[in-house]
This record gives sequence, structure tokens and C-alpha cells, in this order.
Amino acid sequence: MSLPQRYTLSAAWTLFIFTFLIYVLLLQHATSSGPDGLLMAIQYSLLRHHTMALGNPSLIQVVTDQLFVVSDRGGQYYSAGSYGLAILALPIAAAALPPGTHFNTLGPMSYADRLFIAFISATFVAVLYKELRSLGFGQRESIFSSLVLAFTTTLWPESEIFLYAPLSALALTLYIAETYKALTKKGSWLRVALSGILLGVAAWSDYSVIAAMIALALALIILVVFARGFDRLSALITAVVPLDVAAALQMATSYAAFGDPFFVPGLAKGGFTVGVPMLAHALYNLVSPYRGALIYDGVPLLALAYAVARRRRPLLSTLLLSAFLAQLFEVSAWIYWDGGLSYGPRLLLPALGPLFLVAPYLYRAARQSIAARAVLTFFLALGFAINEIGAVALAIPPAAPGNWLGFASPWQAYQVYYDLKLIASGKIINWITMSFGFPNVPGTVAIMVIATLLPALTIYLYGPWSTAALRRLLRATAVRLSR
Repeated sequence: MSLPQRYTLSAAWTLFIFTFLIYVLLLQHATSSGPDGLLMAIQYSLLRHHTMALGNPSLIQVVTDQLFVVSDRGGQYYSAGSYGLAILALPIAAAALPPGTHFNTLGPMSYADRLFIAFISATFVAVLYKELRSLGFGQRESIFSSLVLAFTTTLWPESEIFLYAPLSALALTLYIAETYKALTKKGSWLRVALSGILLGVAAWSDYSVIAAMIALALALIILVVFARGFDRLSALITAVVPLDVAAALQMATSYAAFGDPFFVPGLAKGGFTVGVPMLAHALYNLVSPYRGALIYDGVPLLALAYAVARRRRPLLSTLLLSAFLAQLFEVSAWIYWDGGLSYGPRLLLPALGPLFLVAPYLYRAARQSIAARAVLTFFLALGFAINEIGAVALAIPPAAPGNWLGFASPWQAYQVYYDLKLIASGKIINWITMSFGFPNVPGTVAIMVIATLLPALTIYLYGPWSTAALRRLLRATAVRLSR
């Protein structure tokens, strides 16, 4: 019994190392004047001045809606967003910040912060594999699903910048998986509570997952009231753990920063609306070339639709659908529904990641049907190509000239065009190309080759296609090289 366990652990570690190395290879030498730069400014202020206030706004050039003034705190400038991720990564930032240096969004501290996110994203890929195996899925389909998450979704470009979506996606996936296993008596409620604590920490960093947390809590409460056959008290307690943890952390942060535990910076800026604007934004977030999840993250949406239509694990599918719809409408109700300077539907990623818990069903369907295999191949190729562009070139491209939201039309993929021009001119802003000269055409070509061949070949080898001929060729090549 020990041999399969060691092999499973080996597969998870191999997935983590492989994904982390690819992410680090593509680590970008760029930050924006938006949330990622602001998080670094918070870290610098905490480390150098021991305060959450940002002092003079010249500390970092941020857009005006990223800051607000608190008059009863001496007219100090504070972040309008969450402080959570900046505080979580503070030990790593402190280790990387040289003594006596001035604030710099492209200094060693920024690289440490982005390595922290790459680590979280690679951990997410490995954890997904472990969760799929614990749900009873086979090894190949679990590896395939994990690789697809790593390299055909917006997790790839998001892993190159210092923002919170990968952490939220990891936490939400763990919480849903452990909750489902506990409800079906295949897991423990203690693990649900622990994953709920992680989700609460993620919500402290990312307000956009709060609606998904509330939706899951309501789903558990409904089960407590109407369903039988499980520990109702444990379900009720764990239903509110994420919300309690998030509230406690936010109250502590607000008290330390503003002297008021009930003041929430994000709510102070407002900007939420319902009705027709929200529905229009939801449409843009689903199908538009600018932010459409169906274009940038088509495989997880396809997996959810297939699982619901074929009634695969109805309870798990219901939890996933509830979390995704809650996230979609919360994000779409926000005035900044597009996520600002980002590549693809960044704000939807936390609810898209958990959908991979039913992705192995797509693998099985593709093995049995040519039509299913063709549809899956199309979305895999589209997701891989479009997300590789953002991961290689620039995950935070500048906004397009246009209306006040920063783009001419949601039916234009300005960010993709901008990044393609960078790649074509050899001007990708990568730590390797910047270290050996810029622009760097040979470096760009080498990075593109590695970033294309290694992930694509690995996905192909573990995919639902016939790979016998390729495997024989690789084995023969390995034998010749070893002589």
C-alpha cells in the first residue's frame, strides 16, 4: 500500500516543480500603477515607516481611485483596497528589501513578491491534483486537469504579477472540495474548517470572493435545514468559518489602520450597481474578446456545463455553480468589473479555478467521443495560445485609448494585440531579456520556444489523444542520448 502513496506524492511534487519553473522562467520585469504597485507601497510603508498610511501620494504614482484621504487621521492617504496580501507577503518582502533603499516597484522586493505568487499558483496546481485523486479520479486524468489549469487559463499570466487571484482560487477550490468530501462522508469536517480558515484569509486579501463565500454558506445552511445523513452541527459551524475569519482579520486591520474596526476601505469607494449594467457586464465577462471567460478560460466553463448537463456529482456541481454565479454577479455589479489593468477575466479566476474539480469528466468524454475530443482540443488550443501571450509578454498591459473605463470596446482584445506586438518586436519585458539587453530578439525566441514546447508537449502526453507513436519516439531518443 505504501508504493502507490509514494508515487502519488511524487506526481504532485513533479507538477509543482515543473509549473513553478515555467512560471519563474517567464517572470516579468514590470509592475503597474494599479493594485500590484499599491500593494508594494503598503509593504514599503510598513517596513520603513511602520505605518499603514502611505504618507505623501508621491510614494507611488497611483491612479486617484486607488487612494483615499482619511481626514480624522491627520489627512493621511490610505489604500482603497485590501491590505491582506501585502501583509501576507511581508516577511518575504522584508527579506528582499535592501537596507536604506528607496521605494521601487521593480526592485528586489517586487521580484520576491512575484515569486510568492508563482509559488502559490504552482501549489494550487499540485493541490488540485491531490484533491482530484482523493475524489476518486484516475492519475492520468488528474495530471491532465492540473496541467490544463496551469497553462490554459488566466492562472498563467496572473502568476507573473503580484495580485491576489491565485490565492483566492486555491482557497476556494480547497474549501469546496473538502466540504463536498465531508458531506459525502469521504472527508473530515476538521479539514473543512481548516480550509475555511484559508478561505477567510484569502477574502481578507480579495474582497471579490465574499459573494461566493456567502453563497456556499447559504447552500450549507439549506442542507442543514432540509437534508439528512450528515453531521448538521459541523456543517453549520464550518459554513460560517470563512466569513468569521475574514471579518475578524478585516476588523483588526481596520482598527490598526483607521481606528475603526467597522470601516472597510473597499466599501468606502462604492461603485456597485444592479440591473441592466450588471447584466451587460456579466455578458462582457463571459463572452467578450476583452474579458470573456469563455475565450480566456473556456475549459473550466466547459467542464462545469458538461457536469451539470450530464448530472455528474450533482452536489459538487451545485456548489461549483453557486460559487461561480455569485462571483460573476458580484464582479459584474462593480463599476470596475473589468479588473483594471489585467489580462483576461482576472476577477473571475477565483471561481473558475474550482471548476477543475469536475474537469476529469471532460477527459473521459474526449476519450469516448470524437466530437467531444474536437471541442476540448479547440478550447485547449485557444486557452493555451491566448494565455501564453499574456504570460510571456505583459500580464498588465496598458489600457487602450477609449472611454473612461480605458478601452474602446469590450468587443476588442486590445491587450492581446499589444502583447503580440511586443513579442513580434522582441520587446517582452522579462527578467532574462532585461538582464541581457533590451530589446532581445534571440531571448524572446528562446523563451517562446520553451514556454510553448514544454507545457504543450506535457499536456499532449497526458491528454485524451493517442500518444503511442510519440512516446516510442521519445523513448528511442532517450536511449540514443544515454549511450
